[in-house]
Amino acid sequence: QQGFAYEIADGIYFDIEKFKGYGKLSQQPLERLTKHRIAADINKRNPGDFVIWKKHKPGEPFWNSPWGKGRPGWHIEDTAITEHFFGPQYDIHGGGIDLIFPHHEAEIALMESLSKKPLVNYWLHNGFLLINNEKMSKSLNNFITIRDAIEKWGAMAVRFLFATSHYRSAINFTEESMRGAQSAIETLQNTLRDAKQKLNDAKAGKTNKSFIKKLESFKSTFMKEMDDDFNTPRATAALFDIAHALNTAHGSKQTLKEALTIFTNLIDVFGLILEEKITIPETIRELVRGREQARKDKDWGKADSLRLKIQNAGFIVDDSDKGPIIKKNKIRNNKPISWA
Repeated sequence: QQGFAYEIADGIYFDIEKFKGYGKLSQQPLERLTKHRIAADINKRNPGDFVIWKKHKPGEPFWNSPWGKGRPGWHIEDTAITEHFFGPQYDIHGGGIDLIFPHHEAEIALMESLSKKPLVNYWLHNGFLLINNEKMSKSLNNFITIRDAIEKWGAMAVRFLFATSHYRSAINFTEESMRGAQSAIETLQNTLRDAKQKLNDAKAGKTNKSFIKKLESFKSTFMKEMDDDFNTPRATAALFDIAHALNTAHGSKQTLKEALTIFTNLIDVFGLILEEKITIPETIRELVRGREQARKDKDWGKADSLRLKIQNAGFIVDDSDKGPIIKKNKIRNNKPISWA
């Protein structure tokens, strides 16, 4: 009715020259967006016009419409669904950078030609996932399943890699990057565990205001970076500044309580679960006790042998001033991942 669309033999098309904002998301001039890798339909008004409704061809699914039998084009499927559930405008729309054009440009053109206001307030387009410096794709057969990644490195290490990489940057998924993520998680876990032990052992007293002010400064940096287009790499640096301060912290119970609250609140932003509720079998505890006795007896060969048995059973032992700490072995399978 408004003249944005027109009908030709094979369907209904959107006239991109009628929508003055076409190309504003990808920030490309109209003449560049109309170039095609295949020959354009000579019946279209403009080479870049996209189909809204495809007329029926034998063997295809169809619905009845004012233009006869047919089915919706790709772009209007998403627009119709979002308009139905969210209305003509909503806050955040995500997707890969490869969807900016033509898909999201077309969504904008379709909805805004009707509503006359912005379809989306914030567009968030993520970078590609790389596997060993190559884009992950079916054609290259270079992919790894989430299940296999979690089995090898643990769910929190996988989450850390994705959460702390900037969403618009490519993420390079390699053995090395995953070992780095795993090491970072273990550092944060150790910080949390030790801080809780310090809190448990601490005595009542005044709050060390200068120390808490220092942590609040790191927290402020964290929040500032997250507000800057989710700059998670820099926010993560601030988080580790807090972890480092906690590792060297001593003070009253109130001081440590406030410091621990700051730390755990920022950990929660990334959805990291640092404390696992694990059941340690009595057989493992018995091996640990045997290893401790071997260490006291300075029988290092036996101690190493028992450590290996514990590790092969899926657990590891960290030695501390408070005694041995038993944890799940994060790397359940030391064999290299098959990337296909």
